[in-house]
Amino acid sequence: MYVSTNILIHALKDLAFLHPFYGITYLVCKKHGLPISSTQEFPINSAETAFLEEHYKPIRETEKFFRVFRSSDKQKYWLNNDYASSGSQATRTQMFAEAFIHSKNSSSWGWTRDYIGVLERHLNSKKIPAYSLAFWMLKDRLWQDAPSADDILKTFWKEYSISKPEIRVLFDTEEPNWLNGEGIVTKSKYDWGRISSELKIPPPADLPVEKDGALVSLGVRNIEPYKDFSLKLSSRLNIITGDNGLGKSFILECAWWMLTGHWTNFAIYPKSENPKHKPALLFELSGKAGRTESFKAEYSWKTQSWIFDKKNRKTIPGLAIYAQVDGAFSIWDPARISSEDYTNGASRAILNFTRDDVWNGLRIDEGNRSRSIFNGLITDWVHWQNSNSKSFEVLRKVLKRLSPPDRPHADLGVLEPGTIGRIPGDSRPMPTIKHSYGETFLVYASAAVKRIVAFAYLIVWTWEEHQTAAQLARENVQSKMVIIADEIESHLHPQWQRIILPALTLIARDLNDSLDIRFIGSTHSPLVMASIEPLFDEDTDSIFHLNLEQEKGANSTVIVETPEFEKRGSADSWLTSNVFDLGQPRSIEAEEAIEEAKNLQKQKAPSKDAIINTSKKLLDLLAPHDTFWIRWNYFAEKHGVELS
Repeated sequence: MYVSTNILIHALKDLAFLHPFYGITYLVCKKHGLPISSTQEFPINSAETAFLEEHYKPIRETEKFFRVFRSSDKQKYWLNNDYASSGSQATRTQMFAEAFIHSKNSSSWGWTRDYIGVLERHLNSKKIPAYSLAFWMLKDRLWQDAPSADDILKTFWKEYSISKPEIRVLFDTEEPNWLNGEGIVTKSKYDWGRISSELKIPPPADLPVEKDGALVSLGVRNIEPYKDFSLKLSSRLNIITGDNGLGKSFILECAWWMLTGHWTNFAIYPKSENPKHKPALLFELSGKAGRTESFKAEYSWKTQSWIFDKKNRKTIPGLAIYAQVDGAFSIWDPARISSEDYTNGASRAILNFTRDDVWNGLRIDEGNRSRSIFNGLITDWVHWQNSNSKSFEVLRKVLKRLSPPDRPHADLGVLEPGTIGRIPGDSRPMPTIKHSYGETFLVYASAAVKRIVAFAYLIVWTWEEHQTAAQLARENVQSKMVIIADEIESHLHPQWQRIILPALTLIARDLNDSLDIRFIGSTHSPLVMASIEPLFDEDTDSIFHLNLEQEKGANSTVIVETPEFEKRGSADSWLTSNVFDLGQPRSIEAEEAIEEAKNLQKQKAPSKDAIINTSKKLLDLLAPHDTFWIRWNYFAEKHGVELS
């Protein structure tokens, strides 16, 4: 467990007023046991530099240190790597000189007898926020159990040998109000990108090109029939709903192109040319260091392609997987390319697999030889299983997580690998999957099983191959992955639809605890929407609904709505919500009969014959337990019609 991102955001706000001496030099001296009323040899510059490297470098790719304490220049967020021997040294020997016993040009240091009083005076009647400083200093500590705020504070006192007189005089030990209701720890380390975005912290000037970017927004301008819109993507779930033909797949395809610069099939083609209103795609990418870059691509009628400037960009997207509705998959892995390759097209980072490729592999011809770039599910599964590899154990975990509910009398249950076998007409060993009625070769499995098995395999394969590619390129593995999925419920039984999306939000646990997965997907299923009610969080999740808008004297246009999320309970309630726009969760004939009945109920003096005729229609079309009967029976009896 680690100190949570939310806690650190609050802590950094509290610490901004403090002079950097108290969060750096003071703690370094306490950590190294600087004596009182005497001196010892102490290389304070190198000790401070090592301390800054350990605690004040949330971005490892920069040489600069994060400036937590900004009591003077509040807009300066980064310290140079020579801070210990420049700015800090001047502070020690001038502003806080009375707190130290130190001879000029020597490396001997000690505290004066009244150093606590000196430090108190320079606080100017304020005190050091104890909890906030403890949270910051111990943010990288892995806690075995979930500690309380007091546990963390006690560890801080002990770690830095801070005495009771120092605590009493220098520190504010009152628990902050913002601790109420906040989760103090989480399973993963803090998200610096989120912290920097929340606190508007710019990235350091020397930050190199990042390969771990996330798509944070996408927009469309002047592309018929879509009205100009912009989607601000959330950090975990982004669900797109809407009727057939309104553009859910269009948005997913645009998201893929914005991440990779490549279309999976045909490029988006604007319908009309207007010199004053050029078609444009707009998007933003944000790196883990908090740097956000905005891009605009315009359509060139001459080259019939979308063009935007890649030359000076500093953020390259992290891992991405696109699961298309026809069973094809596309993979983006930035570890396969250099920054220069990305500027020049980056085709080597993209792998496109048809449904057949996913299962049987893909080879490409290069001159006089053929090279395998992808073994395929059948070959990899058998190899992983026979070798008892780590990849197979990860695959087993992912399959279990994405499996349908394991309940008594379940038809399918957990997707569990079976024994390897052979089928007639194919010389390859074949994997099997266990069912309640025995083992089935995967090639004979149902469409639903095949889709989820392929999905699980491609996620595991992408992660395993990425780790290998990163190792070969001498790079760090990515911390972000985007999963794009079109119609995630395709082929799935209603029981399975209820668990697939919640399962995908947890899949990172099976790959790597430090991996952050963002999901962008479309659905037509009210059960999928109902399934996210227990986990939906407005801070991390969003729903986007495509709808038609008829403007006066113009053609209909497609707009994107962001409906406020509310729990609706049943799938029927979702069907009749503004997300699916169904009048009734019944047959069309039953809906028409109910509307007829409602119109009768609105009349002041409905005829008895009309009530009888409508009752006959309802009897033919509604189930005996339909909730509408309660309302109708009362109405009919009130007007002298008894229903048998």
